[in-house]
Amino acid sequence: MENPSGASIRYDPLVSATVAQIVLDFYNRNKKTITVYICDSSDRRQEARRRKFDQWFSYFAQHDFAKVEFYMGSEGEKITYRLSVMIWLDNPDRLRIFTAFEKLARGDVK
Repeated sequence: MENPSGASIRYDPLVSATVAQIVLDFYNRNKKTITVYICDSSDRRQEARRRKFDQWFSYFAQHDFAKVEFYMGSEGEKITYRLSVMIWLDNPDRLRIFTAFEKLARGDVK
């Protein structure tokens, strides 16, 4: 995230609650909703983004969500990409979704 002023970015506790409510609303509309996210690495702050998503997920976890995380990157690359998929625990397709996501993350798609 760019911060042209150089000033410290204040923590706003309402941001997490707002993001959580938006996502919960989205999932409540369809129990088969799937969220896939990749932490942007263009500025090498992917770990900070992963930690923030993990904090948000901790908030969601009380609502019976499941998350699987994978790491992608080759030996020659200096950047490791963080990929995650989040679904309701009671999604009837969860095993198939997680298996397909793992294959995709490994590049094992045919």
